[in-house]
Amino acid sequence: KGPASIPPAGPGRDRLVAIYDYLGLDGALVAQKARWEGEGGKRFTWRLPGSEKWDGLGAGGLRTIPLYGADALALAPLERPVYYVEGEKAMEACVEHGLLATTHGGGSGTRDFGDSLEILRGRTVRLWPDNDAVGREYMNLIATRLHGIAKSISYVTPPISLPEKGDAYDYFAAGGTVEAL
Repeated sequence: KGPASIPPAGPGRDRLVAIYDYLGLDGALVAQKARWEGEGGKRFTWRLPGSEKWDGLGAGGLRTIPLYGADALALAPLERPVYYVEGEKAMEACVEHGLLATTHGGGSGTRDFGDSLEILRGRTVRLWPDNDAVGREYMNLIATRLHGIAKSISYVTPPISLPEKGDAYDYFAAGGTVEAL
């Protein structure tokens, strides 16, 4: 759901800027993730279907959620490369530019992916780290976890300089193109 459907926050409060729907392979809602922004930066909260409160994912936690965009991956031909990025905003920027993309909802701190990476079995996966040491370390972990699952794994190195922590969103915002990748 885009930011236009989200009410503004009151004074001194974080503003809800996006709600990301995590869908199962069958298209059913599994969980929602909210992105909040304010003076302190960004933060994220979760809720399960049927909850009005952002009260988390319950006992299963992050290991129980599918990759963001798993429903689209399930329908895409195996020959189509998948761009694995860090964060929903970066993933949506890729999709807006015609790429098949995904991310895990836990971000760079995730270590337990449950069985969410299975959707990448037999696929060509292009890992696109954020432009920082944490992002590169995270993508190296993903590469390790995808060994024996993905058909092939490579890394994206954008042809233009990105700021520290820059990602796919920043690349496209700076005028980067799919063809240049």
